[in-house]
Amino acid sequence: MGTNDMSATINIHTPEQKASGDFYGQYFWKDYDVQDAGFLRFIVDHVGHERLLTASSLLDIGAGSGKFSILLKQAYPHLEIEALDVSPDNVNTIEANAAASGLDISVTEGSVLGLPYEIGKFDIVLCVYMLQHTPDPQRGFLEAARVLTPGGTVLYSIGRENGLGIVHTKTRGLFGKVPSSLRRSTVLPFVPLYWSLLKATGSRKASENDLTIDLVDWLYNPLQKFVSESEMVSWFDEANLSYTPLGYTGLFKSMHVCRGIKIERHS
Repeated sequence: MGTNDMSATINIHTPEQKASGDFYGQYFWKDYDVQDAGFLRFIVDHVGHERLLTASSLLDIGAGSGKFSILLKQAYPHLEIEALDVSPDNVNTIEANAAASGLDISVTEGSVLGLPYEIGKFDIVLCVYMLQHTPDPQRGFLEAARVLTPGGTVLYSIGRENGLGIVHTKTRGLFGKVPSSLRRSTVLPFVPLYWSLLKATGSRKASENDLTIDLVDWLYNPLQKFVSESEMVSWFDEANLSYTPLGYTGLFKSMHVCRGIKIERHS
């Protein structure tokens, strides 16, 4: 299916995606991380300062607390920013955080699987750390590319199959039985070990809270769909995007960070 044929009218609220959205609404990204400059550096380093200066519009997909949107609006006030999230709770959080920061950011409830925007609307699209939490990462990837203007920049961070995906799949039934109120406490004994492993592999999170969130996410998120790197590369071709690999984040290179530029097609 070509990117121009993607429809924004598909059923976006599948039970799987609704469960994953509710999971994030319950556990993550309320307000503690909105002013963490490390998130801004991540976007600037991977999208590019000059590109952010020359762009006029940006879409933040799976915006969570609105952290990327808020930090970018503060640093690049000329940008018209749209923040989108599938969780109504997160949408409320983004609106509250933006209002508290005195920023004008448009907020929409919606899914990456059926973006409510026309073709070529945005100069920059962020699709970071969220495709693995959808029933169809490829469709979400193509939707992000569909709404990108020709010559525009899209930044992805995609859950990479590193051999541990099968472990996650096989343990959903077991970990799903752990009461929500106990999930944070069950991962705390493993945080020091996780920290040591991240140091050994050259990757570190900013705080104990970040590490705790990572472990809760991996162990308890009901929806995780990891993708092989070769498959990701083929999606860039399908979406008429250039492909620039930018490295990896997470334990055992679990997330692949990559950038695409929308290739202009002339008839």
